[in-house]
Amino acid sequence: MRARAALAAAGLALLTALAGAAPAVAAEPALTVAQESVRAGDKLSFALRGWPAGTVHAELCGNEAARGSTDCATSAAVQFYVPATGKASGRLTVVAPPVACPCVLRVTTLGAAPTTRTAPVALKGVKVEAAVETVAPARLRVADLAVVSTGGRAALLGWSDEMVVRVALRNEGTVAVTDATMHLLTGRPGRAGEVVPAPQLGVIAPGQTREYLIRVPVGAPVFGAYELSGEVRTAGGKAAFVAEAESYPWALVALPGLLLLLALLRVVLRRRPATAGPEATPAA
Repeated sequence: MRARAALAAAGLALLTALAGAAPAVAAEPALTVAQESVRAGDKLSFALRGWPAGTVHAELCGNEAARGSTDCATSAAVQFYVPATGKASGRLTVVAPPVACPCVLRVTTLGAAPTTRTAPVALKGVKVEAAVETVAPARLRVADLAVVSTGGRAALLGWSDEMVVRVALRNEGTVAVTDATMHLLTGRPGRAGEVVPAPQLGVIAPGQTREYLIRVPVGAPVFGAYELSGEVRTAGGKAAFVAEAESYPWALVALPGLLLLLALLRVVLRRRPATAGPEATPAA
């Protein structure tokens, strides 16, 4: 009994020791400012707690730093090192940011996985213009391009026909594309000069991909390679594409050979000697 009690006590002591040695959960990075209201030229003090070790960058920003350092007084920014304890403090001289408040102190670690925190700061006695919202221009990309058809039965005989090209356009911008136009030329490779009617592109929403079928007329005689050269234009730029296809009138090429084969076959059949039938047996 005493041995069992001693063993249980030892196990309890080991569990207690392991529990005491468990690492504490890391605290979330926190930023606090010493002054809630400052003026240009003042010294703004702040403190960091629970930060990863490394160099940090601190700056005073307008527009709540919505656009990053674009909204900040980068000329008065400060940098310093945070030790492994995660605790540090800093001071910077208050300089009016390039855009109006609401203002914040923005602190960011420098590294591959940056940590960023902001704290509100009221800036007194300074008037600057509000931030101007900038909209990224629409950007179209040719997401897919394929020749669907190089012609039907007419093309097999060398008559005028059409090839069908499928183009997929993707809007990689942040605003809808409403003013895009497509310009198309067709002809022999490197010599495309005939205008092809282009489809209406309509509205392409951000992140949307739309497909268009383009019917390209091919004049007779249909023989060899053809090219469709296209360009999509928007206010934000251009996107170009080139589709190539080949078409040969195989039926037209094969027809003379077939006719010659039939003629030779008729000649052979005419020259072939007739086979004699069985001799008649005289009557008794």
